Amino acid sequence: MFCFHGQPRLIQVDFHRFADHRRNLYTPAWQPIEGEMNYKSDPSQKLSPPARLEEMLRLSRTLSAGIPFLRVDFYCPAGRLYFGEFTFFHGSGTVRFRPASLDRELGQLLHLEAP
Repeated sequence: MFCFHGQPRLIQVDFHRFADHRRNLYTPAWQPIEGEMNYKSDPSQKLSPPARLEEMLRLSRTLSAGIPFLRVDFYCPAGRLYFGEFTFFHGSGTVRFRPASLDRELGQLLHLEAP
């Protein structure tokens, strides 16, 4: 879950990680997003939302509250929910977005205030 200021705005789903790694992107309402981040998407993969998507979204909001950007990773095998990790700088800030407009769109969600 890519959260901006406590709100999940993008869901990244990775699959086939160890052979032909693919990554699909979704809205929090589980609508596919046309775009790629470092890895090719596979629109032919009609992935169903995780069994506990609403819980993941709720937990993401709680865990990312008060933080400008936080990626919250979950796993949900066989309907069991597991927390994976927090990531404050996705891809160390070097992710390639296709199209570039996706990078701009996500960047506009981030508001940083000077100290």
